[in-house]
Amino acid sequence: MTLRVLSVAAVLAAFCVASPALACKGKNVLFEDNFTEDSNWPQSDGISVGGGVMKIVATPPYVNRALYQGDSFDKADICVDMAQDSSADTGGGLLFAATDYGTYYYFWVNPGGYAGVSLLKNHKWLQPVPARATKLNGAKTSLRLTLNGNRATAYINGQKFADFKVNAPEGGGFIGMEGDSTDKDPVTWNFSNLKVTDLP
Repeated sequence: MTLRVLSVAAVLAAFCVASPALACKGKNVLFEDNFTEDSNWPQSDGISVGGGVMKIVATPPYVNRALYQGDSFDKADICVDMAQDSSADTGGGLLFAATDYGTYYYFWVNPGGYAGVSLLKNHKWLQPVPARATKLNGAKTSLRLTLNGNRATAYINGQKFADFKVNAPEGGGFIGMEGDSTDKDPVTWNFSNLKVTDLP
């Protein structure tokens, strides 16, 4: 009986560690969106919100992205869950420190087991954290990013991925999500459980 109780407790503890709702460590919630209704997100082809999910469809050969422009963040713990409808070898992930759709950071992961942090600056791509192999668990991936002024730390499924420097806009930047297509096929990305807290 004791062993069974301990086993259940261990399973619950493991679930809590992986649960996106508990991924952010700050005490105060600055922003949260469970995507239950269509509000405050850009309305465009390929982007829909509802039923607990933001769905982003990227069609070849483009990316599709959505920025939340209702608030900006410079010191924050940012978490989101994402999953791809297929296993296409292309990226999706979290946007942060954005000034607009031409300048932002992009913390991305692809199902092939690679991740990185890219920077679109004045419509030119740079690579603050070049692509590197990472371990993924299942179809759903939890992304977490702590942003503290000009420094950031990225986590994948609760494991630290990279520390890096950020040239963030004064007063903080917007956050959002992006999904990429392949060269030939559209790809659908599903984002859920977006939360922003203060730093732990």
